[in-house]
Order: sequence, then C-alpha cells, then structure tokens
Amino acid sequence: MHTTSNNLTHPLQQNAEWDELQTVLLGISTDRGAVPQLADAYDPTTRRTIMQDRFPSDKALERSLNSFQLVLEEEGVCVLRPQNIHGVDQIFARDVGFVVDDRFVVSSMIEDRQREWEGVQPLLGSYEVLQPPAEVQVEGGDVLVLPHALIVGYSDEQEMQQFKTARTNRAALDWLSQQFPNRKVVGCQLIKSDDEVEQNVLHLDCGFMPLGLGHCLLFEEGFKDPEELQELRDELGKVSYLLLDRKEMIELRSNLFSIRRDTVVSDLRFERVNEWLRSEGYRVHELDLSPVGALGGLFRCTTLPLYRENISNG
Repeated sequence: MHTTSNNLTHPLQQNAEWDELQTVLLGISTDRGAVPQLADAYDPTTRRTIMQDRFPSDKALERSLNSFQLVLEEEGVCVLRPQNIHGVDQIFARDVGFVVDDRFVVSSMIEDRQREWEGVQPLLGSYEVLQPPAEVQVEGGDVLVLPHALIVGYSDEQEMQQFKTARTNRAALDWLSQQFPNRKVVGCQLIKSDDEVEQNVLHLDCGFMPLGLGHCLLFEEGFKDPEELQELRDELGKVSYLLLDRKEMIELRSNLFSIRRDTVVSDLRFERVNEWLRSEGYRVHELDLSPVGALGGLFRCTTLPLYRENISNG
C-alpha cells in the first residue's frame, strides 16, 4: 500500500503532542525475517507472544498499519514510510528519533535496533539531525513533548546495565535540558523488567499520555518515585485523569495517538478509554491494532511526527 511519496516537503516542527498533524512517519512490516527465537526477544511482551506461539505474521501487521495509514490520510495527514531494510523490524518508528521544536533528535537505540535508522535517514534529506553523545541513551517513546516541557521516562545506571528494557538514562535529562533550554525537562523513573510484563513500562508512553483538551491517561504504579510523579502532576496543572490499572497498562491503553487537539486514534478493544474520551469531547478513530500490540507497542509507538502546525497556546 506504500503509495505515499517519501519526500519531506516542509520543515520539521513539533511543539506539543496534540498540535495539528501534517506529516508523520509510520512504521512498516515487510521483509522482517523469521520469527525471533525466545533468546532474541528484547522486551517481555514480545517474549510472552513467542512463548504463547502467537507471533503475528507480516501480513497481519501490515494490514493493521495500512488501516492506520488510511485514517491518517482521511484526516489530511501526509504519511511517509521508512525505506525497507532486509531482515530488520521497522514497525516502531517512534523509537528511531523524535522532533522537538524544529530539530530532529536521533535516538541512541539499543544495539538490536540500531539498523532501523538506515530506513529513516534518507527521508530527512538535507535536514540537520541532533546526535546524542556516547554517554547519553534515549529513545523516542520515552520523550513526550508539551508546550513548555519535555516529560522523559528514564532508568538509573544500575538498571541500564541490568535490563534491555531500560532505554533512556539519567544523562539524557541533562543533555536534553542543554539542547532545549526553553523547555523544562521533567524526569520520571519507570519500573523495568526484561521478563515480567506486569512489572515493565517499556517506554513512558506505555503508562502516560497527555491529551489536547486537558486530559491525561496515567498508570501511577509505573513510576518508581512518588516525588517525580508529583512533579509531573504539577507540570501538567489542572487536567482530568483517567487512571489505568495494571491490566490496562499491559494492554497499552495509554498508547494513543493525537492527530490534533480533539482527535485521537485508539484501539477498538479499549471500550472504557474510548467511551471516556468521547464523553470528554474527543473524536475517536477506533482501529484493530492487536497484531502490533502483541509486539509491545501501539499507535504512538508506530508513528514519528515530523511536522505539526504550532497551535498550542500553552
């Protein structure tokens, strides 16, 4: 279905997660290679999927992603897709990089995933990218952009050494503060496990999602430090929360995607979340992305916004 021209035709820009989306990179599921062995799984959700012998086919994954593309295009969004890299899983475009203001930050991905950048880099053409120094580790799923802040999920150095699911380190907080001095960086240490789905928040967007009309989805138990959670609440100000339980976190019910302030994409299985969103004034596109969810990500994980029209008033 990859009919959209892979050309970035206007500047990079993202001021907030919910600003009007104009151009987005959406992951692909083609030519991924054989089903991985259990020892090669680098997150507990994929590990569980392999153990239960229900690893989704490329065709099932691509059907889900293509249905997502259709919704985005119906909303007037230009959808780009990565260039295919043989044998490389390229579904979760979010973690290859992220845009803050008018700058593209390249993620310092774990070794298992570093080749994913090869499918994205050519699409950026001559745009300059910001490369973290060697001591900084950061992935896009851990960085959420608010009008005056960056909310960053991280792990301490011991966990960075212990867990493959620890993707962003504390050094990333200082580095992002230096690169974006106009934004407050709020760090949130997340619970981590390589084996237990119930004890792992893979990225910040798997347990936290701010929305454009003054709402937030939140799994409180995913945060290790109550003081950091309170700082996050203070930064968000007066918002209405939908608190998620552990089962809802595991199902990735916070991993929605905002097309604009009042329009989101969610999974049709998430009835409680979707009903709440509609009751609060959101337009909700419902899709079946369950094959993608079996690999530990959903709507935000598969998307990398490149240009959002800056309409946030803070």
